[in-house]
Amino acid sequence: MFLLNPGFSTVLAACDTFRAAAIQQLEDHANKIGVKMIKHDYGSDAAAVAYDAVKHAEKEKIDVVLIDTAGRLHSNANLMAELEKIHKVIGKFSEQVEITNFIILDANIGQNNFSQLE
Repeated sequence: MFLLNPGFSTVLAACDTFRAAAIQQLEDHANKIGVKMIKHDYGSDAAAVAYDAVKHAEKEKIDVVLIDTAGRLHSNANLMAELEKIHKVIGKFSEQVEITNFIILDANIGQNNFSQLE
């Protein structure tokens, strides 16, 4: 809702194709606030979903693409590689779009947050 109030058009990308019910949960939120969501099936390539969302935004002249990815630990090499791949795919649009990253950290894990952030 934060982005909708000032009038930004927004699309969501369901890139957490790993966690059970993650896509459905995001879709429920998207429907409640009236925002389109780009999704693939569970187990799909998260970078492909991100790519499709950015292409959709480009075609429809949408202001903001919010990419929801799986939660990750810095020690999980596969998830970190997935994040790098998403950045690489989105980076192809870097001349047309501004990329801003947000990381949501769990305060309950204490000092491990610093390792995740790095």
